[in-house]
Amino acid sequence: MRLAGVTEQGDTVVVWITRRLLDRLLSQLAELLENATTQVLGVNPTRTHAMQSFAQQAAQLASAPQKPVRPQAEDAQWLVHSVDIAYARGDVRLTLRGGDAQHVDLDFVEDKLRQFLNILLEAYRAADWPLTAWPAWARSSSRHADSLAQIH
Repeated sequence: MRLAGVTEQGDTVVVWITRRLLDRLLSQLAELLENATTQVLGVNPTRTHAMQSFAQQAAQLASAPQKPVRPQAEDAQWLVHSVDIAYARGDVRLTLRGGDAQHVDLDFVEDKLRQFLNILLEAYRAADWPLTAWPAWARSSSRHADSLAQIH
């Protein structure tokens, strides 16, 4: 999958990440969100699915359209070899690492991380990739949010 973005300095960054690495990343991010919800709200683990699904729906409905980043041929592109995850007080930093000291940091608050996950889920669906790496609460929340959006 190709991810394109703009740095704080205004440079366009294009990284490629394999589905295998994305699948592994998704399981880690899902676990992080589940643990954070359980710790903060004291939610019984059996209710985690419902809480996570609701939070994903809310994030999807609150998502505002943004202009896509249109990379140019001269923009640097590289393959992500690993991802570091740092979590502190509800903030998540993903450090995507390539070769030769290439890296880019993606910083998220929880709602933005959930919106990012919704975007990735839609990309998985568009590519007709298996959704086995996705937790059930993410798969079901996306469909519920689509239904709610059509009602409004």
